[in-house]
Amino acid sequence: MKFGALSYGLSQNVGDEVQTLAALQYLPQVDHWLDRDLLERYRELGKVFLICNGWFKFRPRAGWPPPENLKPLLISFYAYQSGHLIREDLVEFYQSIRPIGCRSMDTLREFERAGVSAYFSGCLTLTLKNRFSERSDDVYIVDVDENMLSRLVPSSVRHKAIYVTHQFERPYQALIGFRVARMLFRLMKEVEGKDPKRRVLSKLREHYFEAWHKAKLQRARDLLALYSRAKLVVTGKLHCAMPCLALGTPVVLLKEGVDRDRRFDGLYQLVRHCSDTNARALINWERPEPNSDLYVPLAECLQRSCAEAVLKAKVENEVRTDLEVSTHS
Repeated sequence: MKFGALSYGLSQNVGDEVQTLAALQYLPQVDHWLDRDLLERYRELGKVFLICNGWFKFRPRAGWPPPENLKPLLISFYAYQSGHLIREDLVEFYQSIRPIGCRSMDTLREFERAGVSAYFSGCLTLTLKNRFSERSDDVYIVDVDENMLSRLVPSSVRHKAIYVTHQFERPYQALIGFRVARMLFRLMKEVEGKDPKRRVLSKLREHYFEAWHKAKLQRARDLLALYSRAKLVVTGKLHCAMPCLALGTPVVLLKEGVDRDRRFDGLYQLVRHCSDTNARALINWERPEPNSDLYVPLAECLQRSCAEAVLKAKVENEVRTDLEVSTHS
C-alpha cells in the first residue's frame, strides 16, 4: 500500500494546505498527491492510504465516494452541502470505514441522522507542533473584517500589527482575473477531451498545478512559522485560529456571526472569540494571556487515531511484502 496526501486544484485558500501539513505529520512518505476534488481519476494507482481531513463538497464529476483502491481515514471531515454528500446511497460506504471523525458538530449531526457511526474529532490542525523556542514581539492580523477590526481592536495594536492573508493569488490572475483564468482552464479541458492527441495541454496544466501546489504548501509553512513565534494573532480564519491553539500562540478569533457559522460549530468554543461588533474582546492586548487548554483532549484523540491508522497501513504493507517474498522463494 502506498501513502497519499491531498492537493486542492484551483483553490486559493492556503488554509487547505495548512490542513495537509497537519496530515503529513503522520505519514511515513508521500507516494502520490491526490486532488481532493478529482479522486476518481486515481482509480488505477493501486491501494493508497490517505488522511481525508478538511472541507469536502459533492461534485458530480469528482467521483464520490472515492474509488475502492483508495483507503481513506475520514477524520476532521467537514461535509459542505451535507444533503448531497451524506445520502442514503452512500451510507454503506461510510459504514465500511466508520467511525467518521467530524470537524464540526453540524457534520456530526448529519451523520447521526443517516445512522452512520461518527464522533466529533475537531480539526487536525490542533495537532501541529511548534518548532521554535523563542517568541518575537510581533502581532499578526489575519483576514479580519474591517468593521470588526476597527471596533474591537485598539488602534495602538492595529497600527503596529503585521497584516497577512490566507488568500493566495496566482501570478496570471493578477493580470486577467480569477474567473477568466478558470474559464480558460475549463476550455483547455474541453479541447483536450475532443482531441486526445492534444496532450500538450494536459502536460502544461499538470506542470502548472504542481508548481502552484508547491508554492501554496511553502506559503502555509511560512505562515505557520510566523504564527509559531508571534506574541499575538488576531484572525477571522478557522485554519489560523486552530493552528495557533496547537502552537501555543495567544489568539483571538474575530468573526461576525461565528457562533452561527456551521463550519465553526464546535470549534469556536475552544478559542477566545467575538461574534458581535458590540462585544468586547476579553484579552490583555499588551500582555496576552495563554489560550484555553480545552482543545487538548481533542488533539490527543486525533493523534492516536491518525497514528493507529497509519500503523495499520504500514503493517499491511509489511505482511504483503512478506507474502510476496515467500511466494517467490
